[in-house]
Amino acid sequence: MAKRSWLDWIISGDGFPDLFVGDLTGISTNGVSSGLGYVFYSAGILRGRTFSLNSPPGDISFTTLYGPLAGAIGSDTVAHADLDVDGIGDLLVGNPHDALFGRINAGSAHIIYGQPGGWPALINTKEGSLPDPQDVRVAVIAGASGNLGSDFGDILCYSAAVGDIDNDGRCDVIINEMQGNGLGGIPEDVGNLIVVSGTALLEPFTPALSYSPSGRIDFGAHDIAGGPTQGVSVTITNASTGTVSITSLLLDGPAASDYEITLDSGSSNLLPGLARNLEIRFDPTSLGDRGAALSVYNNHDMHKSGVALSGTGIDTNLVPFISRLQASGKDAGINFSSQRGYWYRLLKSADFDSWSPTQVDIFGTGGTVPLLDQGALTNDAGFYEVDGIPRGSQ
Repeated sequence: MAKRSWLDWIISGDGFPDLFVGDLTGISTNGVSSGLGYVFYSAGILRGRTFSLNSPPGDISFTTLYGPLAGAIGSDTVAHADLDVDGIGDLLVGNPHDALFGRINAGSAHIIYGQPGGWPALINTKEGSLPDPQDVRVAVIAGASGNLGSDFGDILCYSAAVGDIDNDGRCDVIINEMQGNGLGGIPEDVGNLIVVSGTALLEPFTPALSYSPSGRIDFGAHDIAGGPTQGVSVTITNASTGTVSITSLLLDGPAASDYEITLDSGSSNLLPGLARNLEIRFDPTSLGDRGAALSVYNNHDMHKSGVALSGTGIDTNLVPFISRLQASGKDAGINFSSQRGYWYRLLKSADFDSWSPTQVDIFGTGGTVPLLDQGALTNDAGFYEVDGIPRGSQ
């Protein structure tokens, strides 16, 4: 049984929408029906594909969430928003039958904070097994009451929502206690709605290092056979009042192998105000959205910092395949082949200037999900007609 949610805020910070899929009866190492959750990064790559999570294709990047214990039905409930106001989306995951602190059926919610490059491949929500705070920040809300006599336990977070309830600019979390008790514990199991202020959760992370550019670095669309892009300069500055030692600096995230650090001043110990200078370039190895991050660990912060990277691999070497033309009414379609073995279909609406890529993998190309550079058509000559009306360039 699955639940799904588009992570509109994009938890990896690269500008490409991510997808959550929950399997509330999934089996993990924590037991039967502990629940499983999956966050698929740059989820557009999933379009038109069928695969098993028992043997996922190697080009699909995702994080697996293990529910905390047998019967917890982890990932049954999700909600998402930018809870710490850092510009990157965060994910709330509910475990209605969790038993933190021995409170059987009290339930719990884990808030996993988004970061450039996404999360580790596995996040285990079992008590005592959460990832190192250096790798990902997690806040835990534990249900108050467990099984006791006739009291069945609160069953926290069978449903959840987010919104700025008190209009303070921070999203608040609204969670149900399916069988929460009334005031003073009486009556039992009547159910409650709990509002947790956003200010009671983790504060925005302010690292000791600042980055310029400060936001996501977007390399744009680049041909997969065009060689690397020009390098983009990145400056890392010590914004604190003490010396900061950079202990690790790396490229990580879903498509880290498509990026390269080409220049590095190599300054590991930065006095206040001093900087380390890098140059990064993009060389896509596959079509589609290619997100990653520059991640930096240091001796000052409990959590890594960095900057998100984004780029799109495209294929501009297209050959029209007019014999496969399809048309209906005022709309028409045209299929293109690429000399690199990919197939595309374009749809043409009544608006002559509006082409859009649509259904892919139409000739059984083994699950390839290409994107089309619409500018690739600008130099093509000639037109074709449907019912005597010009419909597009060949």
